[in-house]
Amino acid sequence: MKLEIEYWHRGYQQILRDCGQDGSVWILCRPTVDALCAARILSFLLRADHVAHHLQCCTNLEEDLKQASAVATCVVLLHMGAPQNLTKWYQGRQIYVLDPARPVHLANIHANRDIVVFWDIDETEIPSDGENLSGNESSESEDDDESSEEDEPSVASSDHDEGEFEYQDENDENAGDPQQHREENQDDSDDDDDSSVARTKKPRREDEEESHEQERDTDTMEETEPTTEPTAESTSSLLTPRQWQQDRRQRIERYYSAGSYYGAPAAFVAYQLATQLRFGDHTTLLWLACVGVTDAYWHGRLDLTGYSTLALQLRQACQKLDADDSDDIAMRARNTVYAEQLSSSGATGERTKLSLRGTGRVFSQPDYKFFLLRFSSLLDAMMYSDTVSTQLQLYRPAGMNKLKELLAKMGFPLTECQQPYAFMKPALRRMLASKLQEYAEEYGLENLEYTSFLRITGYQSVLSAADAAHAAAALLDFGSDKDDMFNRALDALQSNAPPRVMDLQNEDNLVNGGSLTGNPLGYGLHLAMKLQKKIFAAAASLMERNAITSLAHFRYAYVGDEPVLAKPAVLTRLAQYLFQLHRVNGKWVGRPLILLAKDDDFYTVAGYEYTEKAGDWVRNRWGQHFALAAQSMTGTFSFGHDSHVIRVGSDDVQRFLEQLHYLMDSA
Repeated sequence: MKLEIEYWHRGYQQILRDCGQDGSVWILCRPTVDALCAARILSFLLRADHVAHHLQCCTNLEEDLKQASAVATCVVLLHMGAPQNLTKWYQGRQIYVLDPARPVHLANIHANRDIVVFWDIDETEIPSDGENLSGNESSESEDDDESSEEDEPSVASSDHDEGEFEYQDENDENAGDPQQHREENQDDSDDDDDSSVARTKKPRREDEEESHEQERDTDTMEETEPTTEPTAESTSSLLTPRQWQQDRRQRIERYYSAGSYYGAPAAFVAYQLATQLRFGDHTTLLWLACVGVTDAYWHGRLDLTGYSTLALQLRQACQKLDADDSDDIAMRARNTVYAEQLSSSGATGERTKLSLRGTGRVFSQPDYKFFLLRFSSLLDAMMYSDTVSTQLQLYRPAGMNKLKELLAKMGFPLTECQQPYAFMKPALRRMLASKLQEYAEEYGLENLEYTSFLRITGYQSVLSAADAAHAAAALLDFGSDKDDMFNRALDALQSNAPPRVMDLQNEDNLVNGGSLTGNPLGYGLHLAMKLQKKIFAAAASLMERNAITSLAHFRYAYVGDEPVLAKPAVLTRLAQYLFQLHRVNGKWVGRPLILLAKDDDFYTVAGYEYTEKAGDWVRNRWGQHFALAAQSMTGTFSFGHDSHVIRVGSDDVQRFLEQLHYLMDSA
């Protein structure tokens, strides 16, 4: 079943009721930054309610779900599970899904109370329950049963009601749980608004007022769910059973063939859940939501409009928690502030530094799209910024000359720009915004700022959500031990005190920490810069070698043999960078891109849709193309959590591309 946004808290309350005093929650978490942030938030809520829980990195959904169902009362899936048919692996334990991936498998939507999907999208064209919910399954009785009562249009229009009554029957069957037995009894006279549901209940004992309120919440969660198929209801009386069945199959096909897309990040869903409960005033939870949303934006799971919408809500949350002037906080946190600067005395001699209160405070303000500016030099931050690099074409020598010329016009000596940003003269740091505003347009630099979120981590120390997201993502991408990488990234997100100054160029000379054991966030920042350089180098190599091949329906390129480049998240960033490069030079129009990266005996193959404007988003249909090509040939294939990514055996990859082109050409 799908749980609408206004009733998310009731899903959490149901988790508490499922667990009771002796139950436990098993959290299966996909290794992404968004999922890790959601896991941190959910773990906080469960600890506050004294619920035993276990957090596990999930690499094989089917096996891990079966293992979790064998030992836990209920299972929570973070950033995974929504597009898969979870009913195939259902083991009698309630499954709660916080996954932004869409479309959600119809079997999960129609699974009643067994599977609960936290829903944030107004989706009105959801096909009804019945056979072939995957859209590609064969049913022997599909044609034979067209005239049966199950396929009558009148039944289709009441699918939602049947789901409600079945949900209540399950509670009756599980009457062995004393708390559930108390909750299932309700008096008709207590609430006129609930009369339609109350008639299915038994009389309530007078000593069960509290359980009655909890049951009313659960019933409301069910009965207020909007009808999922208004089109079918309005036209059912005009269709014969055969026509209705055919129409239903067509709607299922349209539902899946429209392509994959993403809803609200799991971290944002988890934070909204926290605010609906009693935890909305915790800055740590707000910060984790900011990091998760920022990660989704930088990895292309949120378009500009979606990010702006969520950023506005998070900004309002920041202002609610701290009404002080964010601009003043940011200025004082970034720069050295002296008492003499705040008075007109004009005192000379040794000056007095002012400290900044409020370590841990979160605020929002416009920030530059410079890569890890606070932990690298200004020159490197601009060189490895996607925005600056693509607009100035820095992969060419002429582009680098333009960048140095810009800095010179701004009055920033090159030696200062090569210093760690924290060591630059404070006067230059304060001039940066005004000088960029004055000269950026002359060099064709646009959209250098975006709404960012920052956290004060100490005196003169500010960490942006983008910095934290890049660091945690790099820790997840580098390494071979998935559990170790997962735990390092978790530790990095928990860290509240990164090194103020770092030498990101030299792994053996990290200033003020940054070691793997002593400061995982600092080490993650180092790896993030290292990864960004690899992405830029791979893109430059493809451009210089003209290694991107154009076919009638798509472009494709082999990106190299480095294992880190075979990670789907890294390929996504590389694809975004290549798209932006070619938008600027105007050489690409309309055609999508496939990237192939070797990983042991496999190739990771990822397909991306091209958008004419940076920050836009279109639905990705490559999952359907990949599945069809794999089904039409013999070879070694495996699918992961993302439908647009497939692993193909090294011996089969070239034939796979040829088959893909042939199928698209004949469509």
